[in-house]
Amino acid sequence: MTHTPSNLNTGARERSGVALVLVSAACFGALGVLTQLTYRAGVSVLCLICGRYLVAAAVLWLLVRVLRRPLPSRRGGLLGLLLGAGYSVQALLFAASLKHLEAGIADLLYFAYPAMVAVGAILLRRERWSRRRGAALVAASGGIGLALAGGSAIDPLGVALALAAAFGYAAYVIASSSLLKGLDPLVLAALLCTAAAVVLSPDALAQGELTARVGVDGVLLVVTAALVSTVLGVGAFLAGVQRLGPSRASIVSSVEPALTAAFGFAAFGDRLGPVQILGAGLVFASVPILELRRRSATRSKPRSAVARPLTPPNAYATTPA
Repeated sequence: MTHTPSNLNTGARERSGVALVLVSAACFGALGVLTQLTYRAGVSVLCLICGRYLVAAAVLWLLVRVLRRPLPSRRGGLLGLLLGAGYSVQALLFAASLKHLEAGIADLLYFAYPAMVAVGAILLRRERWSRRRGAALVAASGGIGLALAGGSAIDPLGVALALAAAFGYAAYVIASSSLLKGLDPLVLAALLCTAAAVVLSPDALAQGELTARVGVDGVLLVVTAALVSTVLGVGAFLAGVQRLGPSRASIVSSVEPALTAAFGFAAFGDRLGPVQILGAGLVFASVPILELRRRSATRSKPRSAVARPLTPPNAYATTPA
């Protein structure tokens, strides 16, 4: 069986995409612990969110300059800023849901977004449906459902806010996949954070959130959250979307709630019930299901009978799986 250089390059690109999305999931998974620590240090919700995006925007533009990444066209820059404005809205919705729900439950509800992305991408004819993708989506969604079933009483308003945030994030993922065709992921991340900071800052200033006295511990935690969960988290996810497509990247990122629970256990001793552990296991299983390559059933043929290279077993990579 013959593998051409382009096929090998495609496989490497996909593997790097999966790795980037998993790194992003770990970064976003750590955000729950960092957020709780930040709140304990006396930092408000709005101050944390606005501070994250202000710091992240500054760092990302510095990286764009140092790494000499190509700047966007006027149209691309405007679209990136508009996308960032929408991104800030879903961030506020998710933050509001945390006032009514436990962080772990809110995060699990938020991860209804991979299903929304998959449906949206198919309806928009951006991607094609496949049995493997369907199985991965069922595993991830079922795992999240089990984790929710094993939790405590849920506030309907918090559920509505978290699901609204999930819908907003799904729209962002689909839209960003189109912009990434003409924009560098690092530049798009910088545009997103800049727009989010611009949208959130006036409200934060009006409420005195940015001028409130925050201790050194609080400032360090805000900066850490910005670097880990925004600069690295957003940048890695966008780079993964560029390599995998929106639907596939979203399903891989479904490991985030399980990672959030693991980090919560490590930091605060938060424990999951048996049903929640089973749900987390299903979420983790969705990634290998999605990435499982088809085994070729083609029998070897004499060289004289081969007129051109056979289709490699990873040929599905040319069509989003």
